[in-house]
Amino acid sequence: MPRSRIYPNNAARQRDFRLREKELNKATEILPRPAPLRWRQTVRKAMVLLRSASAEMQDRFDTNQERWQESEGGQEFAEKVDALREAIETLESFCAECGIATPDPLALGGSDLEKEVNDTGIAEIGPQPLRRRVDGA
Repeated sequence: MPRSRIYPNNAARQRDFRLREKELNKATEILPRPAPLRWRQTVRKAMVLLRSASAEMQDRFDTNQERWQESEGGQEFAEKVDALREAIETLESFCAECGIATPDPLALGGSDLEKEVNDTGIAEIGPQPLRRRVDGA
């Protein structure tokens, strides 16, 4: 049975991808600051990236056919997702011990993410324009 389409066309899929990338770039930008602040920013960046990767991997696993999920490749992929979740839990316990607040970008959307990012001090500048290569490579 074929999967249902998530996006009506490639343009919509690419637009959604660019929006997610822009939100992640805002959430993960590290500004030059004194060492302890910079370290906290780096830990927050790692948490945002790991959570995002975990959610995307889980979505991919869930959208694949049940036959693939039960295959050897699917089981190996599920083990990777579980290992990533364990890494996130370890990092969350580290953040709790150190008093580092970590926003969850997947629970926020659009302007809420931007507000949360600015409130936590992860990024304080606006989005960078997309850079396009003009040398033809």
